[in-house]
Amino acid sequence: MATPVQPLSENIAERDHTLREKFKRFRVLILGRANAGKTTILQKVCNTDEQPEIFDSRGKKRGAHNIDNEMIFKSNPGFVFHDSRGFESGGDSELRVVKDFIARLFFSECGTGKVPAIAVFTKMDALDSEAWNELVKQNMSRELARQRAPEHSLSIAKSLYCEELVPNVYIRDMNRENTQCVELIQETVSVLGDSNLRLLLVSTQQVSIEICVTYALKECVMLLDVANRKFS
Repeated sequence: MATPVQPLSENIAERDHTLREKFKRFRVLILGRANAGKTTILQKVCNTDEQPEIFDSRGKKRGAHNIDNEMIFKSNPGFVFHDSRGFESGGDSELRVVKDFIARLFFSECGTGKVPAIAVFTKMDALDSEAWNELVKQNMSRELARQRAPEHSLSIAKSLYCEELVPNVYIRDMNRENTQCVELIQETVSVLGDSNLRLLLVSTQQVSIEICVTYALKECVMLLDVANRKFS
């Protein structure tokens, strides 16, 4: 007698429920220089303009900065953020603190293969004026140079950094109201190598329902492909 095949939608829903029961929150460590726009990115990820609440390991509110403290936005408490103190030229104490934190909270049990690193370039629109000047020097009209500046500024960034570190998504004007970071979340989901991590991120984010729908469709296609190969 053949065993009834559980619908794909139920498979995904059951896996989502199991993961949510085991892992209540999605933890993120954000690194970068001071005043690089890190908090702005986190606000966009959580779709809020409010400042985060900061708690120590015992759940007490704290104001002083410490990488071990948890930053949580009321708009989306499913995300837990940890902020580095920033990396300043000539100092290595901050780097040691970060290395110790990563070893304790991320790599102590699962190893390095399960924790992805996402490179985000902030304030890239600051290159627009430089790009505009270069285009004008190439005898381009001022108006056309203004239109082409955003694209050319990305080319400048690629010349300053190694090709592998230039982001696939170019997000502009993050400091303006009513802007979101849907592209950033989509790109992050796409580079996560573990399907459970992808599911946790997709179900935690509340910026875009489209991301949830797209991910669910992709998972259904993948599960259907596996099922077809299994019973073929």
